[in-house]
Amino acid sequence: DFAIYDPDEDRVDFPRLNHVLAAFPQGFRLWWTPAAAGGFVPVGYSGWYPIAPAVFERLATRPASVTDRGEMAPAPLGPAPIVYLFSYGVAAPLRKTDVARRLLAALADDIRLAQPGGLAAITVSEDGARVARRFGMKASGNVSVGGGAEVAFVRRG
Repeated sequence: DFAIYDPDEDRVDFPRLNHVLAAFPQGFRLWWTPAAAGGFVPVGYSGWYPIAPAVFERLATRPASVTDRGEMAPAPLGPAPIVYLFSYGVAAPLRKTDVARRLLAALADDIRLAQPGGLAAITVSEDGARVARRFGMKASGNVSVGGGAEVAFVRRG
């Protein structure tokens, strides 16, 4: 998150990241690029997990009631899950490059394989909102997290 998001309030805190990774590791991909000094350096990641239908309905109909992204807690994976797009992004110098396109294509493939009954996301930037719209989601309203206005996006079916 430190490579992707600038304001601290846009970054996931370690306890929450640890919780969602432990609950649903199969929804996460870490992206690397070769480092000038050799080896590799992480440059971005994508993550998704299933959420409860009631959580989805809240984002869809009462997004202003959400004050913490942690309220989007992982739920068991079932048929036609409601999928929460936790994060998708790369470091600023790699935005709008082949790395970013491959990350989003891989995320789209992962979501397609999950055969979701709905999608949800909370975006912190216009780039994030643009990607949410590409996934067919529509803005449902503002969410207030850490004092900053963020936007909830949802897609039924």
